[in-house]
Amino acid sequence: MEAELTLEGTRPQTLGGIPVSFSAIDGASAAGLTVGIAGRQRVQFDDRLSLTLEAIGSRSRNEADVTLGTGRAWSGATFSYRDGDLTLALQPNMALGSAEATLQHLSYGLTAWAAQRLWEGVSAKISSGFTRETEENDGTHRADAAMAEVGLSFDLPAHCTLDLGYRFAQSDAELGQFSSRAQGPRVGTHWALSPTFRLGVDYSYDNRTRYALDDEAIQQHDDALHRMDVEADWDIGGDSIEGLTLTANYHFENAAAASDGSGAARHVGTVNVAFGF
Repeated sequence: MEAELTLEGTRPQTLGGIPVSFSAIDGASAAGLTVGIAGRQRVQFDDRLSLTLEAIGSRSRNEADVTLGTGRAWSGATFSYRDGDLTLALQPNMALGSAEATLQHLSYGLTAWAAQRLWEGVSAKISSGFTRETEENDGTHRADAAMAEVGLSFDLPAHCTLDLGYRFAQSDAELGQFSSRAQGPRVGTHWALSPTFRLGVDYSYDNRTRYALDDEAIQQHDDALHRMDVEADWDIGGDSIEGLTLTANYHFENAAAASDGSGAARHVGTVNVAFGF
């Protein structure tokens, strides 16, 4: 999203994306399937100001699930303003989650970011966000999360970009029963291998400390969170079907305990087909 907002000109409106994801946690112990639909609508008010509306709806099942599964809906509106070498963006968003057709989860938040070109081929970026989450499970529970990231972006030869950033995150649950703090670097690179095919790789490392209230005693857990995303974007429609794109994404996540280095790995693969008109 951030990269798209810094591009010049308009992009095709897309509606009808169908994401299908396969996930496994701790091997195959929690293998699952998610299907849904996604849509995007962009309005260009003038050369500087634009509005992008997005919505995603999905339903998930795992191999041991005998119910209706869990559903999730997300929507956001991104306001983007560009003036010369400066780009500003603001995104309010909301997400709903349900289990067995009953609302269980509600979250809403606000994200803002800015990018300023310092000199030819180099830009500085800063972003921040806040999210409030409520869950209904034998009562109402609330959790807040905040994050901030600063970084630099470099334009490299061969249609390649390199992003370097450092991220801070903080989360707190209701009544102090759980909280966590994390910080660490992020590196990402993107290639335009051809006019119709793009490839991106993003890796982040977080040094995380979590606190939990257990039997009126505070328990501290330290771990290292590794996350990697690989995404390929292919314009399969070409000149024949404008806006027809295929996107494949692989997400890897592993939280390794500081004491012995062991941790649970999570793998998620996603395939998305979008039709533009």
